[in-house]
Amino acid sequence: MVAELPPRTIEGQRLKYLTGGEKLKARLMRRNEVEWAPTHAMLLAGNTSDRPALSNAEDGLRRRLVLMPFHGKPGRPLEREALDAQLDAEAPAFLRWIIEVPECQPDSDGPLGLPPSLAALRDGYLEAERSAANPLADFLADACVREAGAWEASNDLLAAYRSWADAEGVAAPARVSRPAFSRLLAREGFDPRRQRPGVGKRTRGWMGLALKDEFRPAN
Repeated sequence: MVAELPPRTIEGQRLKYLTGGEKLKARLMRRNEVEWAPTHAMLLAGNTSDRPALSNAEDGLRRRLVLMPFHGKPGRPLEREALDAQLDAEAPAFLRWIIEVPECQPDSDGPLGLPPSLAALRDGYLEAERSAANPLADFLADACVREAGAWEASNDLLAAYRSWADAEGVAAPARVSRPAFSRLLAREGFDPRRQRPGVGKRTRGWMGLALKDEFRPAN
């Protein structure tokens, strides 16, 4: 168990390595590297306001990550002892509930699945991380169509983004600059390419996406 969340980005690939079920490697102080099969679940404890960023929020993390809120506060020692006794007495009922409750039936979240409230909390966290990692994600989903042979001029894409940001109320500090706009499009896998869309000189643009008609700037 890690008692404090790291104040930086958690590497998605490292998280997948630590939770993938494969043998793990470590080096003890002044000793050789050792390898062992994991028999544990990794817990990170901290405040929800201090959640670390994820280097990527791909779907592969969905089944490896669970956010577990603790809303209660521990009582005094005697109260905790009484609670332990109550939980022990109810253990058979807990087991029956896990087996019978529909929310805990097998699904893509693991052997017993997740209650809807925890699944929603995790999915919201991953979606927020995706938006933070790529500020263009919502614009691309709303205003563009991914298409292998499509091409759009850079200026038209940027103008469409600015109009979309105005309509969505995106604050000025959160808006993407022209250089960052190009970097994010390249990160999404679009290919920068000059073309001659009509009569005139070749124009900078991007292959692989097309603006939806309602978002296309008026010429």
